[in-house]
Amino acid sequence: MKNNNKKLDYKIAFISAKWHQDLVSAMTKSCTLELSMLGIDTKKNVKQFQVPGSLEIPLTSKLILQKNNFDAVIAFGLVVDGGIYRHEFVAQTVLNGMMEVSLQTNTPILSAVLTPQRFDENNSSDIKFFKKHLTMKGAEVARSAVETIKTAKKL
Repeated sequence: MKNNNKKLDYKIAFISAKWHQDLVSAMTKSCTLELSMLGIDTKKNVKQFQVPGSLEIPLTSKLILQKNNFDAVIAFGLVVDGGIYRHEFVAQTVLNGMMEVSLQTNTPILSAVLTPQRFDENNSSDIKFFKKHLTMKGAEVARSAVETIKTAKKL
């Protein structure tokens, strides 16, 4: 879905959790690159926000959308099992909150908040695998955002 000729004037907010920032930034970088290849002037039309963790994403999305005119929000985070069984609840809460804000504001909020089944931050092969995987997910969410915005503007 490359669009090297036509410029798209879509305004997109990125919200990134600081937890596992090195891995999360792999997603934001690849998303930015893909949006640029799709015709979005990312320097002008993409604004980045950071939050401490993924739980802060839904409220931050709502506040951003109340005060700004964005065509979409893309949320980036990594919710991992840190040894205390709560990561699944956190991930579910974040996604439910994002969906609620999206429906309240009529603005697409796309999720690149991921919950790996297993993740060992002390294992270099895990880090290498997830960096590659999250880079791919960043490009995927960029394409989804453009498609979703196009559909929303038609409706």
